[in-house]
Amino acid sequence: MNAINVENHISVRSTDVVLEISRQFLQRHDLTHFAYARYYEGNSCFTLSTHPGMTIDFFKKEFYNVTDYEKDFNQVKSAFLLWICANKKEQTLIEYAKKNYNYHNGIILIYNKKDYQEQFFFATDPSNYYANNFYINNIDLLEQFNKTFLDKAEPVIAECHKQRIYIPERFSIGSNDKYQ
Repeated sequence: MNAINVENHISVRSTDVVLEISRQFLQRHDLTHFAYARYYEGNSCFTLSTHPGMTIDFFKKEFYNVTDYEKDFNQVKSAFLLWICANKKEQTLIEYAKKNYNYHNGIILIYNKKDYQEQFFFATDPSNYYANNFYINNIDLLEQFNKTFLDKAEPVIAECHKQRIYIPERFSIGSNDKYQ
């Protein structure tokens, strides 16, 4: 299978917008990375990130094949996953992010909507040993930031929605019958 080419996709070109929206929040809480991903029924998605290289690598290296959040959490309204609790398959992506982008101590907040799933990623550098404690004690703060991000990034999100990236079939939002 050929890797998906995203170098010129709106997701990658919008890094400055993501940085502008998230910079103050990330600095205030000693975090270094933020990303927002949306997965749709029909195997399409997009990702907005503070680090475009990771977005490019996610598609080029086909890491969408090692993340199962869409199916693992599609029967609940919301879920939170500390990276240290991710399954062995998902650790492949996490280890890659640690080695190549210095992302450590991360969390993913997952929300299921009617026709798509939203995922918010936060991470920090390895010196922030307290990040996981911060996450579990401040879910409400992370959720408030997520709402702010969605509001401020709405024009970019709308454009990304129109230019979704299609990936090989691997998940179904709302039903996991094919995985049983």
